[in-house]
Amino acid sequence: MDSGCFILSFIDAMLFCVLVGLAIEVTNITTDQFALLALKAHIAADSKKLLSINWSTTTSVCNWMGVTCGAPHHRVTALNLSNMGLTGTIPPHIGNLSFLSSLFFANNTFYGSLSIELARLRRFRYINLGHNSFSGEIPSSLGDPSQLQGLGLHSNNSISDIPTSLCNLSKLERLYSFHHLQHVFLATYEYQQQLPFGVNPPFINVNTSSLRDLYVSFNNMSGHLPLDIFYNLPQVEELYLFHNMFSGRILPSSIPSTIFTMSSVQLLHCDMFTSDSAKFISVQTASASIIGRKNFQASIPEEIGNLTRLQKSYLGINNFNGPIPLVIMNLTLLKRIEFNDNNLSASIGLWLLSLEELVLGSNELPGPIPNSISNDSQLTLLALETNAFSGFIPDSLRNLRNLKMLNLANNLLTTESSSVGMSFLSSLTNCKHLTNLEVCPNSLYGTLPISIGNLYASMRRFYAQGCNIKGSVPGEIGNLTNLIFLDLGYNDLTGTIPTSIKTLAEIQLLFLGKNKLGGAIAMELCVLEKVSELFLGINQLSGLIPQCLKY
Repeated sequence: MDSGCFILSFIDAMLFCVLVGLAIEVTNITTDQFALLALKAHIAADSKKLLSINWSTTTSVCNWMGVTCGAPHHRVTALNLSNMGLTGTIPPHIGNLSFLSSLFFANNTFYGSLSIELARLRRFRYINLGHNSFSGEIPSSLGDPSQLQGLGLHSNNSISDIPTSLCNLSKLERLYSFHHLQHVFLATYEYQQQLPFGVNPPFINVNTSSLRDLYVSFNNMSGHLPLDIFYNLPQVEELYLFHNMFSGRILPSSIPSTIFTMSSVQLLHCDMFTSDSAKFISVQTASASIIGRKNFQASIPEEIGNLTRLQKSYLGINNFNGPIPLVIMNLTLLKRIEFNDNNLSASIGLWLLSLEELVLGSNELPGPIPNSISNDSQLTLLALETNAFSGFIPDSLRNLRNLKMLNLANNLLTTESSSVGMSFLSSLTNCKHLTNLEVCPNSLYGTLPISIGNLYASMRRFYAQGCNIKGSVPGEIGNLTNLIFLDLGYNDLTGTIPTSIKTLAEIQLLFLGKNKLGGAIAMELCVLEKVSELFLGINQLSGLIPQCLKY
């Protein structure tokens, strides 16, 4: 009896082993095929008919569009269906792709909740489900995969809860989050690149030492930023904190000082922090206008000089006041400074050989334009518009040989002598890459020099409206054959419209109105086939309107 039981038990054990072996054998490429066919069955619309035609059982799964198989095990290791115009849901069968390490479904119209079976994929390294219509909760187990390095859930529908398990992603390098983030204290705005930061914020305590890019932008997040938050992120290189409602004391206390000890930071984007009653409040309309930011009184912290690896700094639309800190000149790697739309009222010369873009528009910067700016030989963009700069436009701008865009509009600038023309225009002929030039409104009271024709053919936009410019329009302006926008309106120009205007074959917008131009309307205007807007009104023109301009 005992011997028979032993034999039966042995047979049962052997049978069990065989069945387990068969089960393991079944988990192969066929399993992957069934999982992908289930996904295909959950596609409600395939606008480009990519899956409906290509995903056929007559061909190997590894040859299907968007599918990559690994050589050692011949299993599906990557699935990339981004930008395929698909509409549908993700079925739970996706969790059977046990060798999957990369999943990219971005820029489609997948909807519904995120399948909890995603957490079964232990080999995951990269997930990008951005720009879809997912909603509901993030599975709490999504934070389990210890190898996850990239997670993209941005630009989706309402995500109602942020699990604390996201803090377990110890190897995460990039994190993009949600399009509609709904917390109990937040209004719902259609923002993008949102991160769980501020209200009931479990992610604030994240300890992800490998994280390199942190996007906390385009939210209505409230709450305090802990003083030690950035100690846990020693490798962060790009940091976005703009468009939020962070509360607390006014800077630098409300943005923790530890942000300025992060020597690895290369990009700092904190614009549109605003304040009302000592809290940061950002109210944005659809046209990106800002309301309720007039009570903010704070200067740019001197500690910014600690960010020795900083390459780009965006601190615009913050109501910062006072001077631009001199310590910025210690940031020798800095390529872009964007401090526009603040209340900065003390001008300094910024001399940084690495600087490529300097944006200081819409402040209260007074006095002459510092000559030292001309030492920034790598500058391609210089935007100083809407300040209180006065005095002459310096001829030393000729040293900015890489300059592409120059905006000096809406200041108190003038030229050295109205009798010799606007000499700064002659100096800019050294800038052979210049494409956009905006110098008005200012009180220039000069004449357009014939050297304007020596500005390089790369010039695309020349805006000089409302500068009290006198004299005639030089015929040499016809040398700027790539112009698409020319505005000389609201000046005191006299003489006739030059016939050389016909060589501006690319011109689309031409404004010469509100001057004292006389004579007949030039027939040469008829050959400008790309013109969509032409303003010649409020002049002293005479004669007939050319037939070509009547329609």
